[in-house]
Amino acid sequence: MFKRKVSAIALSALLPTAALTAAEYNSSALWSNHTPTNIKTATTFGGNEIKGLSKFRTLSTEPNDLISLLNQAPNRNQKGEGVVIDLPLPNNNFVRFRVFEDSILEPELQKKFPQLKTYWGYDESNPKNRGRFDITEHGFHGMFTYNGETVLIDPGNQKNQYLNYLKKDAKKIESFTDEVLREKVHLDIQTPEIGIQAVDDPDGLLRTYRLAVATTGEFTQFFGGSVSDGLSAVVTTINRVNEVYEVDLAVRLNLVADNDELIYTNPNTDPYSNGNGDLNSNTRNINSVIGSGSYDIGHIFQTSGGGVAGLGVVCGNSKGRGLTGLNNPVGDPFYIDYVAHEIGHQFRGEHTFNGTSRSCGGANRSSGSAYEPGSGATIMAYAGICDDENLQNNSDPYFHTHSITQISNFIENGGGRNCASISNTGNNPPVANAGNNFTIPANTPFTLTGSATDSDAGDTALLTYVWEQYDLGSSSSSPATMVDNGNRPIFRSFNPTSNPSRTFPNWDDLIDDTSTLGVSLPTTNRDLDFRLTVRDTNGGVSIDDMTVSVVNTGSAFTVTTPSSGQGLTAGAVNTITWNVAGTTGNGINCSAINVDYSTNNGDSFSRIASGVNNIGSAAVAIPSGDTTSGRLQLSCANNLFFALSDRFSADSDTTPPPPPPPPTDECINLENVTAFSNRNDGTFTANDCTIELNGNIWRATTETFTVSASSRLEFDFSSNEIGEIHGIGLTQGSGASSNRVFKLAGSQNYGIDDFTYNGGTQSFSIPVGQYFTGSGFRLILVSDDDAGGAGSQSEVMISNVRLVD
Repeated sequence: MFKRKVSAIALSALLPTAALTAAEYNSSALWSNHTPTNIKTATTFGGNEIKGLSKFRTLSTEPNDLISLLNQAPNRNQKGEGVVIDLPLPNNNFVRFRVFEDSILEPELQKKFPQLKTYWGYDESNPKNRGRFDITEHGFHGMFTYNGETVLIDPGNQKNQYLNYLKKDAKKIESFTDEVLREKVHLDIQTPEIGIQAVDDPDGLLRTYRLAVATTGEFTQFFGGSVSDGLSAVVTTINRVNEVYEVDLAVRLNLVADNDELIYTNPNTDPYSNGNGDLNSNTRNINSVIGSGSYDIGHIFQTSGGGVAGLGVVCGNSKGRGLTGLNNPVGDPFYIDYVAHEIGHQFRGEHTFNGTSRSCGGANRSSGSAYEPGSGATIMAYAGICDDENLQNNSDPYFHTHSITQISNFIENGGGRNCASISNTGNNPPVANAGNNFTIPANTPFTLTGSATDSDAGDTALLTYVWEQYDLGSSSSSPATMVDNGNRPIFRSFNPTSNPSRTFPNWDDLIDDTSTLGVSLPTTNRDLDFRLTVRDTNGGVSIDDMTVSVVNTGSAFTVTTPSSGQGLTAGAVNTITWNVAGTTGNGINCSAINVDYSTNNGDSFSRIASGVNNIGSAAVAIPSGDTTSGRLQLSCANNLFFALSDRFSADSDTTPPPPPPPPTDECINLENVTAFSNRNDGTFTANDCTIELNGNIWRATTETFTVSASSRLEFDFSSNEIGEIHGIGLTQGSGASSNRVFKLAGSQNYGIDDFTYNGGTQSFSIPVGQYFTGSGFRLILVSDDDAGGAGSQSEVMISNVRLVD
């Protein structure tokens, strides 16, 4: 288990403990929907388009009212309640946040630019929804999580107008050709952290690094041309980056006191070329302007299309080797996909994608870190720029578990430990528990469920969970190769969620019979290693590992009845069947299954049978109530895997019910037995509940029975010798089926031979419902001792027969 005891701020100390106070403001009056007739694309200040965004909400607000409200926000480091502000959501609703001032400018820089303010806040009703906000020369920016989605608020192109949209709806427009790499990662020779052991123990520390960001004249001109304009863009970007780095890494970046001296306004006189060559001159220029001792990490923003960074250079002689440029450097595609990614390299994070298409090709794939299928989806992956291996358009705003481990190693044990300002916030990390290891059949869905605890009051409600496969293997080159070959990663990462369980493949895909790129079932004999990463959203992170061993038994564990087009009878006992697929052995050892029933196509289930023998068939009672959206889920009672049936209908039975079995305290009357088949050259004597069979004779009752899953056949039996077959059974016709006859003694191989007769009179209780179910059965009584039998004529005595439920 990997744990890190770190936190930016103990959120539990900030959670509201009282009702709303007079200092709070009903901020819904701040916003009004704004629908100008001439808006066809989403444009920010200066007419700069948010590329690829067509789905958004437009609002307007009075800036002075918004600024006045935010000026009342207390400092995040102080106890107290934040100001209350209603933030817009793209679905035309609002969510109420408590907001605190949280400056990312060093005090001297903040004094120079008092109009630039940064804030942090959380959702009153769900504190794990949190985000960062700013007021700059360009207006108000909001970037926050809401129930698993990233919501953004950006200034629009018209006065007092704002755009409100989801990150996923802003498609990254790639400005790179096949010949131009998105970035080149340079390895700084001063990085002794390579090869160090993983972090084992939490250190309880928040690390703050002094960040110096230079901008080319072209970048500053893009945002208006003044130093304050360029610095405003830097503040918005780093404020957004800090939200991710604080939650995942307990790392905070503060802009240095003299950062304004690095904001260049004239492309003709600045010391940069606005190209990748600026990587080599940036450290030298920053050292010359503000001094090497004034910063811990340096970066440069420009408008060329690319990113370049030194690997693990923070605190070292090459600490300024970081560059990010886009010709449209606005929004999360710039902040997260590029800037957070490049700074991640400077903190020793390597690429995590396993694909090789387009930008994923060449030397960009890092074989020792390629844990994500295809393009990957997390910050250190390449979402959106790997052609048909793209899992999605943009990177999600969190780090893969491997990136967390790599960067944590660097800042705690590597070169990154040498210059951070370290503070102990007192936050305790969660403790993750990924659970036990299991063995499952190939080609079969499964669900992983973990758990976590947190000793900090209030933090349990904040915990989020991410299940990620943690296997390295051969690369892929297309969707067709992003499948199991015995070693490569086959399960992509998804955003942190409050649910500690994850189903493989995605539940919606199972229901809809579809597939998601980067998610494919294992088909080979192999081990799948998984990591559960638990975040307390305050910088506390805990990681625990488990392994799923996969055995290819030759077939998948599947439901065979009901299948597509078949129906079941509601309010009655039905026979269901499944392919056991070798799951009772092969190291899987699943002896029993549970059966769950859904009437709403899998949206919810209820348990209708537990501990059913895993023999491929069972009689289960389907609850009353008609449905056209029935589903059955059969899951191993002591394992992870399950099978989902096709969708079916369940209708009420209108036929009369079959006759009930005799009362359990009464034996079956055997006086009126009739001849059965042609085995009647022996004799019999019957008296009430007892029958004696002599020689070769089979008899059967004239009544019928209904056998349910819980039915048992109880009786007494004795035989004077071992003939060919002595036994008892149930039949639905004129012939005997060997899978419904129970051999109690005999030399011939026939029937179900799971019972041992030891002589004398012996009582038997056979769980017939575990072998077959249904209605219309007759009782058959067997003494098979024809000319081929052994010894003298046999005498078989059967008495006190009862069918018990």
